[in-house]
This record gives sequence, C-alpha cells and structure tokens, in this order.
Amino acid sequence: MENPPTDLLPFAKALLLVALAAWFAGTFHLVRLFIAHRNAMARWEPDRTVLHDTFKAMERRAMLWTNWPMLVAAAVLGAWCVWMHPAYVKEPYVHVLLGTGAVLVLYHLVLHRLFRSSAKGETRPSLFVLHLLAQGPTVLLCAMVAVIVLRDRLGWAAGSMGLLAIGGIAAYGIASARKSKPVSGDA
Repeated sequence: MENPPTDLLPFAKALLLVALAAWFAGTFHLVRLFIAHRNAMARWEPDRTVLHDTFKAMERRAMLWTNWPMLVAAAVLGAWCVWMHPAYVKEPYVHVLLGTGAVLVLYHLVLHRLFRSSAKGETRPSLFVLHLLAQGPTVLLCAMVAVIVLRDRLGWAAGSMGLLAIGGIAAYGIASARKSKPVSGDA
C-alpha cells in the first residue's frame, strides 16, 4: 500500500481546527440557550408559550445543524489526520487530546439528552446545574489549548495540576455567582 499524501496534512489540520472551533461555539451557544429557556419559563403567559416555542426551535437548530455536524466533521478530520500521519498516535500529548475529546463527546451526549428531554416537555435541571454545565466546555477548551501549546514543556503531572486549577477557578466563579444572585424558581 502506498503512503498517504502528507501534503494535505496542513489543510486537514486547518479544517479540523475550524470544525473544533464551530463545535465549541455551538456547545457554548446551546447551553446559553438552555439557560435562557429556563429563565423564560418563569414568565407569565402568553410570553411563556411564545418564548418556549422560540427557544425550542433555536435549540433544535443549534443541536442538529451545528453541534452534531461539527462533531462528525471533527471526528472524520481527526481520523484523516491520523491516517495521513500515523506517528501522531505514538505522541503522549495526542493521547491527552483524545482523552479530552472523549470527555467532550460525553459532554455533548449529556447536552443531547437534555435537548431530547426538553423536546418531550420534561423539566430542565436547575439554573445552577445549567450554569455548571456552561463551564464544562470552557475547562475542556483551556485544557486542549494548554496541551497543544505546552506539550513539549510540561509533564502529565503539571498538566493535571493545571487542569485542576482551571476547574477550581471555574468552580469558584460559579459558587460566587450563585451567592451573589438568587436563583429564581418556576412561575
């Protein structure tokens, strides 16, 4: 079998970065839509029904027309990059990136479950839980960028400590936001 063309590797990497950026953007947007939708359910009728229908349609477009296609594109492009340059699989930082990507896929499946339960009319989690979910992709994005940028300078222990520090900062921000603003219930 002939070696794959490596002159397409920079092109595949660029497309992979675009797919990942769009996937993260869609994830950030979707969770913010969930939060706004939850807040809208505290409104009185007829605003509540109008907002519910609007947010339901926006969440559907975000999940089915942005998040899922970009997840598939990122997976296909990542596999294409590994096919063109199989030595990537031996790099330790790629293992960390793949692990972080797996966590992101699990996170995506959790969001899809929330999306499906919302479409069925089931109750959403509390605003605090939704705000906590909103911080997930931020921590994962910081972890992925740190691994890529500092892959040759840090060992796994320093990287793990950095991830814990980022998670701690996000948790502190959520806890302080929860104390400063009361969480409203349903109408």
